[in-house]
Amino acid sequence: MWFMILAGLTLFVGSDVPANQQSQAANDNYHDQSRVGPSPRHNAELSWTAVSMPLYFHYFDGPSQTQPPANGPYTFYFPDPASGAPLPDQLGCTWQEYAPPYFFSNGAPLPATIIERESPAVGTVFLTGSGSADAIRGVGFLGQFTPGITSGQSNNIASVFYSTNDCYAGTLEYGFEYKYSANAAIFYFENNANCPAGSCFADQQGTVPVSDCSGGFALPVLPMTKGSNADGRNSQGTYEWNYRTFVLPGPPFYRMRVEALDPYTGEDGLSDARGEQCIVVPNHWNTNNSLAPFSACHAASAGVYAADTCDASFPMERLFLANGAVTATVVKADAVAYPPASTPALRITEVDVAK
Repeated sequence: MWFMILAGLTLFVGSDVPANQQSQAANDNYHDQSRVGPSPRHNAELSWTAVSMPLYFHYFDGPSQTQPPANGPYTFYFPDPASGAPLPDQLGCTWQEYAPPYFFSNGAPLPATIIERESPAVGTVFLTGSGSADAIRGVGFLGQFTPGITSGQSNNIASVFYSTNDCYAGTLEYGFEYKYSANAAIFYFENNANCPAGSCFADQQGTVPVSDCSGGFALPVLPMTKGSNADGRNSQGTYEWNYRTFVLPGPPFYRMRVEALDPYTGEDGLSDARGEQCIVVPNHWNTNNSLAPFSACHAASAGVYAADTCDASFPMERLFLANGAVTATVVKADAVAYPPASTPALRITEVDVAK
């Protein structure tokens, strides 16, 4: 989930959600009340650990934005519209650094120069390290997306996600995002992220093309146990939830559990009144039913992510105990000065990884 500009070619990965997706009520206040103990462990083999986010990038950010403390809390404001020339990647990322895929422009491979960022964005990053002991199988965060932003007025996306590296060029990803133009939270997974058709290839000769594919669903208004009375608030009346997702191994298929835990009671807001969990199985995709990966996730019935383009070959097994980056970010993909840059978009108390 990133936005880039390359020699006039827009590399854009975003998400559309159904027009009838319910929005949450507005609430400008962020509360940090005492919570009732730690969130429950839903898998005895899982071990969740809070991580530090020391890397920081900011492109065309407003005057309210400053670098958050590495250990949190993290407050990200909506960026200003872009002004001036594209900016060099502040983490030092270069084209072809993590090839394959190899990036091409006008039929030729791009030189290994610094990537330039044109889309306004702000964010922090945690890197796992490269050893097997550093590998993770899940990501989560305790926080809230800002509700009540007028939908349809601006294309801003806030997200917390795993990617195979922190350059976001041809990456394998999964995580949570919030699309402010629709006031909808989304769980997504993606392969070859930011690889438009004709721009990425599996080989240096440019003969084996690869392209971006993604899948996911728009989360219902939380908690599901309240049915039509759900308003997005937890048991203490705030919009803070503990969003978590982690990979479960086979056999026969690798799957992902998706959760939104009430930080005070541990209730999973994505479990329905019968206690049915949200399990996503990308390899269940078939030509007759692209929504089959979500058939075991009752929450997906509330509205499905429109960009379900990954088929049964999605490499879910590569996400089980994987090295890479966890990023928290807000990105603006248009030139609309709304919401104001003084408005918080994403507030996070803690970012966690699972092993």
